[in-house]
Amino acid sequence: MTTSRHANDTYVTDLIDLLRIHTRGLPRQSVLSELERARKARGLSIPPKFEQAVQSAFNQHCMESEVFRERHASLEGFFHSHRDQNTAVWSVDTQRADAWLKMRSPLYELAQAIARIKQIPAETALAAVEKAPEEKRAIWRSNAKVKATIAAIRAEKAAEAAERELSLDPNVEQPDDS
Repeated sequence: MTTSRHANDTYVTDLIDLLRIHTRGLPRQSVLSELERARKARGLSIPPKFEQAVQSAFNQHCMESEVFRERHASLEGFFHSHRDQNTAVWSVDTQRADAWLKMRSPLYELAQAIARIKQIPAETALAAVEKAPEEKRAIWRSNAKVKATIAAIRAEKAAEAAERELSLDPNVEQPDDS
């Protein structure tokens, strides 16, 4: 259930896609190798700090990670890490990951904006947006107040992503894979 990839979520969605087919999990080094191979196959570059970027993305959503626990974002936890002998094994809770992916869809963004404007629960707004025909959604998206609210939501997400990137190097949790 991969949705369109937002720049800051690319590693997370790549991890979800890879780990969902490995129901018992996959050793960390295998995950890193597979992701690198998949990115190259799609013509994407491999940044110099690829391993750190992937580890950081994983930690942001790993229930066992200190980084995740400090975020107090329980709805965004769907990765797991456990030890199998001396190797870290990564896995994904697909139900929770699919819920997170759904929250990142363009329909969810529109629903979030409508929920804020009308001061109703996001779930109620999402149900209405999902039921509405595309013509109605287009009308809602073109509304100035909705556009401004979506812009504010995007700005908040960008600020959160920038904050995470600023802490990428000093706070990356690296499991011992010796």
